[in-house]
Amino acid sequence: MEKKRGQELDRKGKASQSQNWWENPIEELDMAQLEQLKASLQGLKHDVARQAEQILIQNLNPPQPIHGHTKHQY
Repeated sequence: MEKKRGQELDRKGKASQSQNWWENPIEELDMAQLEQLKASLQGLKHDVARQAEQILIQNLNPPQPIHGHTKHQY
């Protein structure tokens, strides 16, 4: 019974590892996984650069107060 439980845990661990292959050491990844990882990292780099640019633009051009209808008190 204990042996079966150990085998089940091993099976679940291997299944989890194959689902989260990117968490494995890079030396253990095959070529397809490396290509997918590379593409994902390039996409992330692009997204981070775009977000940083948006933040920079917002900081250089702070929102201006709206000068519309103002109430004058006399």
